[in-house]
Amino acid sequence: MGDLVILFQKGGIVMYPLLVFSLLALTFLVERGIALRRAKINVNEFLSKIRKALLVNRDVRAAVKVCEEYKGPVASVVKAALRMMGEDCGPTRPPSPWPLTAAQQALLDRFIADNHLAQKETA
Repeated sequence: MGDLVILFQKGGIVMYPLLVFSLLALTFLVERGIALRRAKINVNEFLSKIRKALLVNRDVRAAVKVCEEYKGPVASVVKAALRMMGEDCGPTRPPSPWPLTAAQQALLDRFIADNHLAQKETA
């Protein structure tokens, strides 16, 4: 440990800002690690609850409540998207009514099937 102090002193005045910024970087690293660990969710469980609320129950409010139960960026993005449902997204996208019309539901069902988003049934 004494050798480290001698090397630090030999480095001169430049070593002090390096020490301060190294400690600052370490602090940010630890803080981001803690934040990311807290934001971790079981995505499969989360998405199955969202699918159930939207596809089975057809209840957007229940899906928003599911998002509020979970912390993290995935839940926040899904919640923001659900809250935007029915709002005008600009001149190219008219507002989408809820509940869906039969034609809209057929399009949604085809999209879900084509992209393999349907919940897999367990035997």
